[in-house]
Amino acid sequence: MSDRQMIETRVCIDDTLGPYDCKLDPSNRWNGWLSPYFTLDTSRQLAARTIEMADEYGHDSVDTIHVIDGRADSAASVHVIEGGTDSEHEPRAVVVRIRWQQLNEGAKAAVSSDLVIGEQPESIAPDGEGEPRAVVLHIRWMYVEETTEDEDAADVIEPNAEGLYGIGGWEWTWHFASWRCACGSVMDWHEFECTGCLLNRDNQLEKKPCDCGCDPKQGVWGEYDLESVESRAHFIRTGRFLRWSESDAQPSL
Repeated sequence: MSDRQMIETRVCIDDTLGPYDCKLDPSNRWNGWLSPYFTLDTSRQLAARTIEMADEYGHDSVDTIHVIDGRADSAASVHVIEGGTDSEHEPRAVVVRIRWQQLNEGAKAAVSSDLVIGEQPESIAPDGEGEPRAVVLHIRWMYVEETTEDEDAADVIEPNAEGLYGIGGWEWTWHFASWRCACGSVMDWHEFECTGCLLNRDNQLEKKPCDCGCDPKQGVWGEYDLESVESRAHFIRTGRFLRWSESDAQPSL
């Protein structure tokens, strides 16, 4: 990732997931979709939302993300993550075992997970008073029953050199979140200045009703008079520039 041109932006998946702050390389895409990296705090927000979605829509239709907290000096812990029922309507869960004192050697080496159908083992919470540690997991419930005995039922997401977690890249349909300018233009979140007017993302005007008879429908770049006093005054009053056809000014050549 170090050789890529990373930007700070926000991503979402339609109205179901996000928007979340992240870093990503805009050129690293899968079928046009983005591959974002999130902080641990944002990963927690994302995880909570995926669990809500699984409860609402069913685990077989939603991947879930989980953040498990422990301590550097914790004894090994056991975590039971319930995942609805299997194809025979038996309760199922992914049981995660974490050897916290081995975590510095790599999360994938210190974490193991198995699918359990029916009766589930007891959870063992991490103890200790050392430095906080966290493990981020990705469970694909739709495919979890296809895992073999020598495969983990949950994928461990290890942080990169910046401590960011890549979640859903080359798999989920992440796209840029957007912001709408007072002039009507829609910009990707990281595009701070509007290309349709003189405003930026943090300098927006409160729109007021207009009774001058102008067309309120969103136009395209080049249609609007950004130069005349009349059009600029209209923008200050309503949040919209006038089209050239609505203004007494003439387009500059």
